[in-house]
Amino acid sequence: MTSLDHDDMLRLDQARVKSIHSRLSKKLTSRDRVSQSQSTDLQARSGRTLGSGNYIVTVGIGTPKHDLSLVFDTGSDLTWTQCEPCAGSCT
Repeated sequence: MTSLDHDDMLRLDQARVKSIHSRLSKKLTSRDRVSQSQSTDLQARSGRTLGSGNYIVTVGIGTPKHDLSLVFDTGSDLTWTQCEPCAGSCT
């Protein structure tokens, strides 16, 4: 196995990302894409009072809607929520 220099690694990584984006865009139909009129705004509050450097947003999830407050991490594309209460320690 040969080692790659940084330029080669970056070039290969960019090609991989381009390939993934290309495959995903071909699979999406016009129904799958969210238009600007379908998007929403979330009112974010500072999480500082809860000891978090992130923001807190309240969203309605499920049917019927159940409002949950979530930590909104602006450095990530994922937001997780707890599906059941902790049975003891939530670590």
